Amino acid sequence: MIEQKIISERITKLRTEKGLSQLDLAKILSEMTGKDTKVLLKCINQWETGEGEPSLEMFQNLAIVLSVQKEYLMGLIDAR
Repeated sequence: MIEQKIISERITKLRTEKGLSQLDLAKILSEMTGKDTKVLLKCINQWETGEGEPSLEMFQNLAIVLSVQKEYLMGLIDAR
């Protein structure tokens, strides 16, 4: 089972370490996926507040942008 708190904390920490705002991340993910920036911004907020979690596809995109393994983001491993 994926631990929501771990996901929230890791996405937030990695995003801020990269110097990205939620809007910056939404724009990057929008370019990668073709999804609407405003929708992605809402999703990112939900992921970071524990109100939702990314799809497997989005975990993969986040891992690419944040330079970590998707399993790390998912809380399955502790090594980035």
